[in-house]
Amino acid sequence: MTSKWFTLLTGAALFFSVTTSCDGKKKAEKEENEDKVEATEKDSKKESVKNPEDYETDAVINDPYEYLCTRKISFSDIEGEDKAELEVMRNYIFARHGYRFQRNDLFVFFSRFDWYYGRTSDMEEVMNELSEIERYNVEYIKKYE
Repeated sequence: MTSKWFTLLTGAALFFSVTTSCDGKKKAEKEENEDKVEATEKDSKKESVKNPEDYETDAVINDPYEYLCTRKISFSDIEGEDKAELEVMRNYIFARHGYRFQRNDLFVFFSRFDWYYGRTSDMEEVMNELSEIERYNVEYIKKYE
């Protein structure tokens, strides 16, 4: 099955901007996390989510999960997705709000994207920031995950 995400090419810098309610992170926090990512990547031996390299390059221009922050999803949005992809979709919403994942595989996965800033590991804080649409989508995806 073909995934919807994008591939990170070795040595290539990918830049894009997403203007959704999920943005608003600081660049300084990103730089602070880069050292943590390096150490985490070395320590992480098991990955349960897919590698960013497994995702299509054509999705670079259009963020494939931006809609998770802007509209309620339906079954047609998740139909045919495997458990790993559903996990990425659900955690995408938390990542957009700066959740710093405790699981190494998720932290490493989302840290590879320019928009990710793991600023807090307090899930309650992140949940309080979610919009009604985002809360709905998290619960909807959980039902099928």
